[in-house]
Amino acid sequence: MSVTREKSEPFYKVIKEVTTLHDEKGEAYEGTGKVYSNYRRIEKWVPALVAHPELAGTVYALMRAEEKLERIRNILEGANPGSESVEDTLKDISIIPLIALLLYRERGVEDENGWQSG
Repeated sequence: MSVTREKSEPFYKVIKEVTTLHDEKGEAYEGTGKVYSNYRRIEKWVPALVAHPELAGTVYALMRAEEKLERIRNILEGANPGSESVEDTLKDISIIPLIALLLYRERGVEDENGWQSG
């Protein structure tokens, strides 16, 4: 081991921890799907965001809920749950729609299409 590497051992220890966490979470959130598929979900939302950019926070919250649902599906199909249990994930899911609703209500009054206008 080089002197620089030896002095930086705490750094490399953290890198190893992050790599392990990435692998665990990747398995739980991506399942057997395409790598980083959980980050590509935004692509489906682009048309809605272009039409209603003021709802970006609401859409983001909904995407987080979708991510949690995918995580549970992947675990049920055999993925390693990693550091977050199914129960923890269900608790997260219960909170996210409330946050989405609060963000939505911040936008103002519903228009004729059912969208809040701010």
